[in-house]
Amino acid sequence: MGKSKKSAFERILKMGAEMIPVVFGVFLALALSNFQETQKEKAFIKKALDAVLEENELNKIEIEQLLNKQYRTLDSLSYYKSDSSISVLDIIRKVKGLSTPDLITTSSDFLFNTHLNLVDFEVLKKLSELKVKTKSYELSSQIMISNFHPIIHKSETIHKNTLVFMLTDLIEVEKELLVLYEAFRESAGS
Repeated sequence: MGKSKKSAFERILKMGAEMIPVVFGVFLALALSNFQETQKEKAFIKKALDAVLEENELNKIEIEQLLNKQYRTLDSLSYYKSDSSISVLDIIRKVKGLSTPDLITTSSDFLFNTHLNLVDFEVLKKLSELKVKTKSYELSSQIMISNFHPIIHKSETIHKNTLVFMLTDLIEVEKELLVLYEAFRESAGS
């Protein structure tokens, strides 16, 4: 009986010794799988952030190009504000239209709707600030458009001042967006 206990113990020990490489292999495979998944997630986030940065750069260029035209519009409105023979429409025609930038937010919207848990907090904070300011821009733009049509043929100073006020508000939001684009670029590490 002593021999059989010893032989059973030896078999268990031998089986245990054979299982160690199998268990180690399973743990190694899981660790490798987790590492690969983490690398894929990092690559995905880098691509997504690069896309957001590219969109922001395009938005920045468009805002900067239109700011000069918007400032000229403000100057023209100020110059003609007391001239009752010139309507708001006449002024807008003189400056060749009233323009606002079309902001692109596809990548940031996508990033916001997926994988937020993978994004660094500071980057996410800057992205949130950009999202809020972009919504503010859209609201300011909608307010200006909806209030522009009723005054388009008016030539009184008050109507020109109304457009000055709305356009000034829009310009301020655009300038804040430019600052936020730069802050986001710095926080995203590019």
